[in-house]
Amino acid sequence: TLPEGAWVLRTVIEDLTGFTGDTSATIIVGDGTDTDRYSTGTPSVFTTATAADLGAPSGTQIHTAAKTVTITITSGSDWGLVTAGSLTIRLYYLI
Repeated sequence: TLPEGAWVLRTVIEDLTGFTGDTSATIIVGDGTDTDRYSTGTPSVFTTATAADLGAPSGTQIHTAAKTVTITITSGSDWGLVTAGSLTIRLYYLI
């Protein structure tokens, strides 16, 4: 949960182990109301990487209330065909 008053600066993926079984797996990071509030675009999570910048927040950066972060990974095929993958999400913010 991000606290009330947080000013979100950036969202970064770290330690990405590529999701296998579907070359079209993409990620967005939001707050449940605005699905991509903390990311710009739909970067692939198919390729293993040390780190990936998800871009500047695409929604309002200031939080007037606490918000729960939601992560959505979309696959072009049946999700059951995605057999592996992991990552760490870091949201950088000021209070």
